[in-house]
Amino acid sequence: MSAARTPLRASSILLSAVLCVSAPVQAQAQPAPSAPAPADPQSPILPDLDPSSEMAPLPEMEVDWPTPTGEEPVPADPAGAATPKPAETPSTSDAQSERRYHVAIDGLSGENGLPVTAEAAIRERFRTLSALDAGKGVGNTAQIDRRAREDEALLVQLMRAAGYYSARIGTRIADEIGGRLLVTLTVRPGVLYTLSSIDVTGMDQAGAKSAELRGTLGLDPGDPADSDRIATGVAALRAELGREGFVFAKVGEPRLTVDHEDDKVAVAIDVDTGGAQRIGKIVVEGKKLFSAKHLGRIARFRPGQVYDAAKMDDFRRALIQTSLVSSVSIRPIRTADPHIVDISVKLEPAPPRTIAGAIGYGTGEGYRVEASWQHRNLIRPEGSMTFRGVLGTQEQSLGALLRRNNYKARDRVLTGQLLLSHLKEDAYEARSITIGAGLERQTNIIWQKKWTWSYGAELSFSKEDDTVKATGAPRRREFLTGALPSSLSYDGSDDL
Repeated sequence: MSAARTPLRASSILLSAVLCVSAPVQAQAQPAPSAPAPADPQSPILPDLDPSSEMAPLPEMEVDWPTPTGEEPVPADPAGAATPKPAETPSTSDAQSERRYHVAIDGLSGENGLPVTAEAAIRERFRTLSALDAGKGVGNTAQIDRRAREDEALLVQLMRAAGYYSARIGTRIADEIGGRLLVTLTVRPGVLYTLSSIDVTGMDQAGAKSAELRGTLGLDPGDPADSDRIATGVAALRAELGREGFVFAKVGEPRLTVDHEDDKVAVAIDVDTGGAQRIGKIVVEGKKLFSAKHLGRIARFRPGQVYDAAKMDDFRRALIQTSLVSSVSIRPIRTADPHIVDISVKLEPAPPRTIAGAIGYGTGEGYRVEASWQHRNLIRPEGSMTFRGVLGTQEQSLGALLRRNNYKARDRVLTGQLLLSHLKEDAYEARSITIGAGLERQTNIIWQKKWTWSYGAELSFSKEDDTVKATGAPRRREFLTGALPSSLSYDGSDDL
């Protein structure tokens, strides 16, 4: 037997919820159970609710539908219901289409602008780093706007680096005749900040040289707070420390403290000199292309001298100049004596051999084939041997040439040659042998010397066959020739 089910009404559900919420409160206030209170005859009867029905209007809680700018509000329909006009979706074709543009910077020049040199430096760097210039003058609206914002931030950084810490940059994008866009960056430089103090800590470790080393910074209070000038001074200080023997000196990055009230910048630099060092011995690492003794001849420093970074750079260039080295690594290494450093030299050899050849024909001399083979370090150290041969219609020769660079001293060259030749001309035929040797002091564009010299000796023996001009009779003559070629030169030029 089943009872008929009646649909639950919304009032029953709501009443049950009220009873469920109020029941615990009554339990706390009245521990003893009591009979339910009779229903209030004046309480309103809740109407039935349909979940699919619309919400009734709330007095004083309604907000008008937003109307886009430039459009008239849509009037309500006669029934009084607000039916807003659907907003139109803007077309994205204009925003996505590419347009051409060009860039202008205003405010850098003129009466309130920057000095000529500072303006030129900022414009040059801006052209190098600009996102707008990198876009090559083409982009859609979003791209141009993003690039303009990036360049605005870039220009702020460049102005701060030049000492204009209160500079303000404005950006304007406008249409020009012809459909192009003009992106204008307007600069208001503001006040040029100056240096209030230059504090170099740790320089007292250099002793008597501390004042001279401080002077290499080239910074004084009152100078413009130009970051390039500060960086140049720090680099000069590092270089001077290396030239004065402070091999392991450490120079920290400059710290800038900006005072916007007084338009001043304070510079602080931390220096750890590490103590002055003197040169010990040369140590060869890796492949032993040259001996330590020969390296000492090439170097312009001697053991016991104060370490000089400039002489190390000269040493590196001289080793590359030999054409026997592809890469050079020179570094100071500590020793048991805290005031002595050894010089570690590691060389990577370059290809030492060269093969060359030529072939040709001339109406006056006929065929000619020439070939040569050279090894630039066959006789160590730096003993270059070149063998050369010629085979032709008129000339045949075979020779050997020895050339030793940096012989017993730097830029000193020892040469020796042996040549066998046969030459046949219309008027005569000659066979000869030549032996020669020489020593010279070289100069070049990198290491110019005022005085250069050379001397040597040469001996030649030849046999020549020709005819007597008066009688036409053949004859053979022998010649022995000697020479002592020498020279002394002076070059005082100071502008190459």
